[in-house]
Amino acid sequence: MSKLFLFECKKILKKKVTWITCLLSIIAVISLYFYSMSVSENIKSQNINKLNYIISSYKKMILDINSEKDKAEQNKDVENVKMLSTQIKGLKKSIKKYETQKENLIKGNWQEIYSNEATSLEEQLSPDPNISPRSIENQEISNFTIKATFAEVTWLQKKNVEPFIQKTVYTPYVASIYDHFTGSVLDEWKTTTERYATNGLSLLFLLIQQYFIPIVILLGCFIFANTISSDTNSKKKGLNFYFTLPIYKRKLYFAKYLSGITFTMGFVLVTTITPLICSLFSGGIGSPHSPVLVYEIIKPNLFGTIDDTKAQFHFIELKDYLKQLIPLAIMLVLFLYSFYFMLSTIIRNSIVSVCLVSIISFGAMKLYPTVFNPFTYMDLHKIINSELSTTLFKASINLQNGLSILVIMGCISSIIGYFLFKKVNKNYYF
Repeated sequence: MSKLFLFECKKILKKKVTWITCLLSIIAVISLYFYSMSVSENIKSQNINKLNYIISSYKKMILDINSEKDKAEQNKDVENVKMLSTQIKGLKKSIKKYETQKENLIKGNWQEIYSNEATSLEEQLSPDPNISPRSIENQEISNFTIKATFAEVTWLQKKNVEPFIQKTVYTPYVASIYDHFTGSVLDEWKTTTERYATNGLSLLFLLIQQYFIPIVILLGCFIFANTISSDTNSKKKGLNFYFTLPIYKRKLYFAKYLSGITFTMGFVLVTTITPLICSLFSGGIGSPHSPVLVYEIIKPNLFGTIDDTKAQFHFIELKDYLKQLIPLAIMLVLFLYSFYFMLSTIIRNSIVSVCLVSIISFGAMKLYPTVFNPFTYMDLHKIINSELSTTLFKASINLQNGLSILVIMGCISSIIGYFLFKKVNKNYYF
């Protein structure tokens, strides 16, 4: 078995297409890293330009108000002079605030920025009835979002961690499941809460949220899980070689299976850590103490909804988030590879196989998210931060159940694949 396994590994390594595809994949991730860092720098520059525009606008307003004030003084309009003087005083105070903010942003004085943001958020959380709720065009920001943002800012200040970059010079809110904006406000909210990475760990965290790992796994399956289909196509007929050897179908099947999954695991690992390797040369690796928002599941009310004022949450460190992610990602590799390998025993075209598996995977994940559906756990981020279980009111959709379901379904898929392999190749008596 071991010799057959090593033989299959050598066959994979001898394929030029394998090396070319892997190299192109890694180059694509490297390009994505440097592109992301470039976008972050551009957004930072845009925010500084926004502050310059606000400062220059306020200075122009002061000049205009001064002109009105001079006219009011000439007309001896005391009340108007007093009102205009108050406006000028307020504008000068705002100019000073924005100039300080610009200076802190340029120099990266995050502690000062956090302190100012925390003060602003404390005012928004104030129970004072004279302070109106924070809203965007009469659509209120949820109390949960304000509390979560305040907690995040406090965490960042305490741990002295560099934040994500957002397209706003105002409060960098955390997007949560409890905000329900509509129309143009929704577009504005998405724009201002979208986050951009400034280092390797933050980019990896954002990529995980965008199904980066499942996509890489499927790509790895496309590269390494077609050993049976390639040996049974009409051109190569590679199985004829094994027909002359004293080996069993079971050993052959699992040698091909294990060699492919080994290379797929390695491919996923290398591709995933590529942003971290790139960050050693540019941008920095980032802090493992960055906060990750985790929702706490509570029972819905009679209307099947949750009052955001009662919703709870907590933060975990990024390093703890990754500790939970790694075993779930490994089990996801096991399941998706086994599922793909099973189909590849009966589908000879690798492109058809990967397209079919991709459609089934993402379709089942979106349309039928249940605890016993293994494709539900493809959304690694929403499993770990409990967003999926919170929105569906299903506490059973969690990390522990995900690990169990993926292992079980992965083993079942590999066994079914073996019997399909025997049936499809029943004319071969080895």
